[in-house]
Amino acid sequence: MGDMETLTYNRQVFMPSEVSSMGSVEIRLNPTAHALYAAQRDRYGAFQIPETIAFYGRDVVEVETVAGKISKLVVRIALDEKQDAIYVFMVPCGTLKTVWLNMKEDKHKTLDERPFQKDGRLWRKK
Repeated sequence: MGDMETLTYNRQVFMPSEVSSMGSVEIRLNPTAHALYAAQRDRYGAFQIPETIAFYGRDVVEVETVAGKISKLVVRIALDEKQDAIYVFMVPCGTLKTVWLNMKEDKHKTLDERPFQKDGRLWRKK
């Protein structure tokens, strides 16, 4: 395994407590052309990407690390009473790669667990 190893964690499989217990984090989003397009063409209707989002560790769905440092987050936060917005962005720059809406009741129980780390043995190790 090289120094630039990429590892991905999903909260349905395993999420490091360092992530899941984070307090409020605010990040300025820099949407890509793809993210802007996705927000205008979402299956549930167009929506506005905010300049910043605030989230907690409990909102993190996935985290990707490269060489032991967080590089990408997927967060799910409430948009309104019926929908959540899912933001996929790079850390720490805030480049928003894509975004989409899900209905609150959609819990994605069909997750393929194979690509994700199953425990914390490799978390932040170099």
